[in-house]
Amino acid sequence: ARRHRGVVDVHYSRPTEIADDHLVAVVETLPPVPVIVVTNDRDLQQRVGALGATVAGSGQLLGLIR
Repeated sequence: ARRHRGVVDVHYSRPTEIADDHLVAVVETLPPVPVIVVTNDRDLQQRVGALGATVAGSGQLLGLIR
């Protein structure tokens, strides 16, 4: 499922789908505009970073919204 909230897209993986794989597949389909993935998972950071996404940790996101 997908919901759009302003400039933030929220995606949900299917129950049988690995969420990290779903996120990587989504990033692969996005146009070459700034894409930011917020995660503390180092493997996922490397995977989406290799696709050109900017990676931020949850602490960075919290610092921006506080």
